[in-house]
Amino acid sequence: MAREKNGLRDRILDCAIECIEKEGGENVTVRSICKAANANIASINYYFRSKDNLIKEALGKTLQHAFENHVKEADALRGDIAKKLEHV
Repeated sequence: MAREKNGLRDRILDCAIECIEKEGGENVTVRSICKAANANIASINYYFRSKDNLIKEALGKTLQHAFENHVKEADALRGDIAKKLEHV
């Protein structure tokens, strides 16, 4: 059951990110997020305590993914440069 609850929390968070992208952070509603996640509105309070906390966590997750992608790209670029320098 704990796995199912964490699944719902993750699903709400992922749907919040999608809804924010579509509607904008200031326009997104708890109802639209819950509808997308197929969740009860009370789930927002249970998992996140408030809409603001949900939005903050969704934005944090988005920024974390973006940062991780930039680090991977920088590492790949660094590796390419190192290989080219070996042949010089």
